Amino acid sequence: RVLAARRCLRIESLERRLLLDAALPDLISWVGPSAGLYDVYIEQSGGQDLLRFGNAIANIGSGPLALFWGPPSGDGTQPGYQRVSNTDGTYTDHLVGDFEYHPTHNHTHLEGFALYNVRAVNPDGTPGAVRSGGDKTSFCVEDTRAYDTGLPGAPGSAVYNCSVQGISVGWADVYDHYLDGQYIDVTSFSTGDYWLESISNPDGVIIESNTDTNSASVLIHIDRADHTASVVGRSGVPADVYGEAGTGASPGGQPPGAAAPTGART
Repeated sequence: RVLAARRCLRIESLERRLLLDAALPDLISWVGPSAGLYDVYIEQSGGQDLLRFGNAIANIGSGPLALFWGPPSGDGTQPGYQRVSNTDGTYTDHLVGDFEYHPTHNHTHLEGFALYNVRAVNPDGTPGAVRSGGDKTSFCVEDTRAYDTGLPGAPGSAVYNCSVQGISVGWADVYDHYLDGQYIDVTSFSTGDYWLESISNPDGVIIESNTDTNSASVLIHIDRADHTASVVGRSGVPADVYGEAGTGASPGGQPPGAAAPTGART
């Protein structure tokens, strides 16, 4: 029994050591006027007030987030895998959840890629308890917009799309506010300030080099009388990650070299 336990410990140590040597992605919630969470507004629909907003997830790691899916399961989903490149030239595939075909978007999505919450404001101004949350959002994961192509290993043009899914180093996947699932019901809210939160990889199933920057929030003000919402502050966005606080940010809080918004996705 003692020998078996020792063997398990050695295997676990070896697996962790291999992952540390692998080229891993590092996903961040990219917040800014031309990225995510800033384009908030209230949509009135069927007697409900829906808080709509965009979202952006960028990869600042040493390797890409490379995804693929297996054959269909009996429930209509397909098992999803992350392919991690190892330093010896081999690769390791890790199960990360399910892909499902979405007829409204006409392509396959990775389930549970992001999670959105509206939180109360604590007396000290920090994010408090969840007041309302959306369902975990499914994404077609692709290189939608350049984040920082100056990062080591970042390609000069997009690599991943809805047919071959993933996020390259230095690129971001951006979902616009008008798309399906990009809202939270705030009908029961009173006028006041709230924190709007975006969390990438909420279940931690995607293997990353760092998960400290997966969550970011903006402070919003909701006016129920006028059915309006606006951003009034932000939190959880380290200045050295997002290129702010005198580190050469371009207008709008984008990192140096970030591309301007182009086109619309479906």
